[in-house]
Amino acid sequence: MPSEPAVADAILKNWFGRTAPTVPSDYYIGLSTTYPPNAGYTEPPAGSGYVRAPYANTAANWTTPADQMISNVNIITWPQPATADWPAVGWICLFDAVDTLHHWTTCPSLVVASGVTPFISPGALSILVNL
Repeated sequence: MPSEPAVADAILKNWFGRTAPTVPSDYYIGLSTTYPPNAGYTEPPAGSGYVRAPYANTAANWTTPADQMISNVNIITWPQPATADWPAVGWICLFDAVDTLHHWTTCPSLVVASGVTPFISPGALSILVNL
């Protein structure tokens, strides 16, 4: 899946002297029931126990980039179990504190039942940068 416009803008601003690079200390993994580029992000309701999963941006948490790709080294676990069933989600989204950076499809759709704590296995979240 493609990176979001915020990523491309940040790269171009950095490459062409507009801004110094900034690296977030944490990323947040979110889920969406709608296709992000067309409908925006529709996350499961907060009242169902949903929050974005934090993932520290450290060298220990990511593979060494190779062939334009990087992946998570460690399990990404949501901070709490669902307190109610979440609607079927079709997309995983990567956020910094402000912007959406990337999104992936979950094929098939992911259904999280009440009482379940979602997670992403090591190596299952890969980011391809194709410039």
